[in-house]
Amino acid sequence: QQTASSKNYNSHTKQELLETLEESINTQNIEELKDTTEAIKIAFYKRNKSDVDNAKKAFLEAGGIDEEFKLEPDDCEERLKQLLSIYRTKRNEYNSAIQQQKEANLATKLAIIESLKKLIELSENSEENTYIGFVELQNQWRACGIVPKESMNGLWNDYHFQVENYYSIMKINRELRDLDLKKNLELKIVLCEEAEKLSLLTTFVEASRQLQLLHDKWREIGPVSKEHKEEVWDRFKQASTIINKNHQQYFENLNEEQQRNLNIKEELCQKVEVILSQEPTSRKQWDEQTQEILNIQNIWKTIGFAPKRENTMIYEKFREFCNKFFEGKQGYYTSLKEKFENSLEVKTEICKQAQLLKDSTDWAITTNAIIALQKQWKEAGSVPSKESDVIWKEFRAACDHFFTLKGEHYKKIEEGYSDKIEAKKNIIETLKSFEEENPHTAIEKLKEIQKLWSESGHLPSKIQNPLYQEYKEIIDTQFSKFKKGLTKLNFDNFKNKVSSNTSNDIYHEKDRLQRRLQKLESDISTLENNIGFFSKSKNAETLIKDIEGKISQTREDITMTKEKIKHLNQEEKKRTE
Repeated sequence: QQTASSKNYNSHTKQELLETLEESINTQNIEELKDTTEAIKIAFYKRNKSDVDNAKKAFLEAGGIDEEFKLEPDDCEERLKQLLSIYRTKRNEYNSAIQQQKEANLATKLAIIESLKKLIELSENSEENTYIGFVELQNQWRACGIVPKESMNGLWNDYHFQVENYYSIMKINRELRDLDLKKNLELKIVLCEEAEKLSLLTTFVEASRQLQLLHDKWREIGPVSKEHKEEVWDRFKQASTIINKNHQQYFENLNEEQQRNLNIKEELCQKVEVILSQEPTSRKQWDEQTQEILNIQNIWKTIGFAPKRENTMIYEKFREFCNKFFEGKQGYYTSLKEKFENSLEVKTEICKQAQLLKDSTDWAITTNAIIALQKQWKEAGSVPSKESDVIWKEFRAACDHFFTLKGEHYKKIEEGYSDKIEAKKNIIETLKSFEEENPHTAIEKLKEIQKLWSESGHLPSKIQNPLYQEYKEIIDTQFSKFKKGLTKLNFDNFKNKVSSNTSNDIYHEKDRLQRRLQKLESDISTLENNIGFFSKSKNAETLIKDIEGKISQTREDITMTKEKIKHLNQEEKKRTE
């Protein structure tokens, strides 16, 4: 008998395949539908591939170029996807219903076991004849379907334990027991006959699946008499062994065939890889290698599946090699056809960007952008001579226009340098004669002078740097002088405050200062590490000076914090004496 999976659909058109699939979805049960769907899908895509190859061949024979071949949208393929989606929905619904039924069967059998337990309790405590009820529960158990696989063994063991327990407690008369054992024997003989029929089938996968169902039924049947127990089991086991050996041999043969297919496909991949290593330099060479690749692809189509674990992998490898070849071919023809046009397009775009930038007054950023465009212009390659002079003149005019504007701008700026120099010199003279008694006031005024310096404007580095160095030395000296006075004033205020604090306040203040001291010492370590890091960088002198200034300030804070802690210790000691 021909199964759906073995049925040959290769003579069908794509439309006929779709009609067959749609009818099967509407009429077949889900188990038959699985094989039918898979067989039709394989046949469809074989037919589809053949149609594509024929269309491409006709296109090339008509003078078309390989890389310009395009597939038209295929309504049949869209319909196939819709039907496959309907099938998957039905399959999922079926599987869900089967799982629900298994769960329901499990609940039913658990309830039967509970009923057996109650029956056994009743038998122990009364003389009432419970055998009819016992038989009814056995019939219910046999009539109930399969349960989830993970629950099967435990459930079966529990059931048979209760059955044996019932027989043990009831000491049922031999006639009734023999009748029950005989009935079980008849059922198991039927299973032996069914297994022996399965051992004759040539559809080995299906036979193995049906055998598993028979084993499930075997477990559900109760015990047989000792004299027949071994005999009937050996008969069932012998048929099972034949089926299992056939199943195993089938897959061993299949694996050998698939391994041979894999070896052939590996050889084809190697041939394509060799072709890839010989990059053509002429159209004739590209055409010759294209024909070689197409021949290899035709051979590939005639080869069956490789082992499941490697099948997708080897196909992806082959497809990648082929795609790489045709991408290289397309790139060659595109480059050959569009070389000059591309260069002209690139230079036209560069010229447009230069024209957009030519009136910009963001001098630094635009200068870098114009220089980058000039570099891109050199790298863009040559263009046809008839366009070369025109596009070059436009680009050069845009660049010259920007740099002319930039020169005029900086010339005007230079005319205003004298006022800024004078302003900065006046600030330096003010700092030299700066005097103030109150440290707080002095520091605020110095900050105002810093602000005046910032507002006095920027000069070119060769003028700015000497003035700034003189300014920096004087203002740092002034800040240092008044900060020392401010530090002494703050310390005096601290001592006055401590003298009026409670002992508890002193304790908390000292704890706070000790934590601050730990943080300051940690900051020193971090700053010193930073100096080591920046010393390896170019142009790090300014950063290092800034960090050194922070280290100096932090050391002063550490000294003052220690003095405050020392004073607090003295105050505590004084109060305890």
